[in-house]
Amino acid sequence: MMRARPGFRALLGAGLAAALAVSACGDLDVVTASYRTLAEAREAGAIQRGWIPEGLPEGAYELREAHDLDTNRRWGLFNFPRQEAGTLQAILQEGETNLDGVTCSIPPRIEWWPVLLRGRLDPERIRSTGLQAYRAADGDLLFVVNWEQGRAYYWNADGNQPRASVASAGKPTEALGAPPAFAKATAGNLRKDGRTKEELVPRTGIEPVTPAFSVLCSTD
Repeated sequence: MMRARPGFRALLGAGLAAALAVSACGDLDVVTASYRTLAEAREAGAIQRGWIPEGLPEGAYELREAHDLDTNRRWGLFNFPRQEAGTLQAILQEGETNLDGVTCSIPPRIEWWPVLLRGRLDPERIRSTGLQAYRAADGDLLFVVNWEQGRAYYWNADGNQPRASVASAGKPTEALGAPPAFAKATAGNLRKDGRTKEELVPRTGIEPVTPAFSVLCSTD
């Protein structure tokens, strides 16, 4: 049996390390940020710039978002009070959407994004966790919501993904006892002034967070 020479093994290891480095830094233009409240995100201009959707419940909190400055892709999550579920429902298409064949491509370094929503999605597994999928009433965002827990995720849906909806047994707002619809919230007077930029510290649990920004890969 032929054994690899030490020099060859070293070359192979170096090549593998380089490939992993290129993969890890394949999204140099992706930036992530976090906010304690929706008001804080609005003050920072995240809604005006389109990184966080308009019309979210005013009580939304612990928001996180990531956006690609080059391709305008975006991903985000937020929590909301259950009594404000109607506000979120107002910006979604009626009825759940079909996740068969849907994929969610997200940079692996965005650690706060759940594994369940990475790559090719498993509709049955997602629904078993209490999550339901909806298309945005306007734009190309896809939302996945847990109405009982008051938590939602969103990202840009790819153009080749199915857009068919499936009938729901009942509107989530009805199950929660929330009003059927709310007026769409507006971004209000948004400022364009600068913000303090800090390195985002990865968090594994849910806790209040302060505005933070971090380029995921550095070219230095």
